Amino acid sequence: MFSYILIVGAGGFIGALFRGLIVIFFVNRLEMLSMYAILFVNVAGSFLAGIFAGLPDRIQDEYIKLFFITGFLGALTTFSSFSLENLGFLKSGDYKYFAFNVLSNIILTTVFVSAGFYISKKVFS
Repeated sequence: MFSYILIVGAGGFIGALFRGLIVIFFVNRLEMLSMYAILFVNVAGSFLAGIFAGLPDRIQDEYIKLFFITGFLGALTTFSSFSLENLGFLKSGDYKYFAFNVLSNIILTTVFVSAGFYISKKVFS
């Protein structure tokens, strides 16, 4: 059990680090709203999750799943940050940003998880 905790924790540490660096890059270097960084990590994380889900079972080792899906992607993708950002838009009356953020995250992450899944199936079949 302890090894599972370490594996998930290591993946989560790396995923959270990547998320923080991506947000800093978008906000400080590209001078964009953090909303776009959150959208990017949610879309990229969905694509990577789709690729992993499409891999044959023989490749999907339990430890790799724990490290990559639960740890890394769990910390990289930011649904709680997404929700807080949406609450901020609602509280400030920025309904246009709220609608764009909700719709683009839901649609794009669904499209990209599907794309990753089908690409993985094509490559590894």
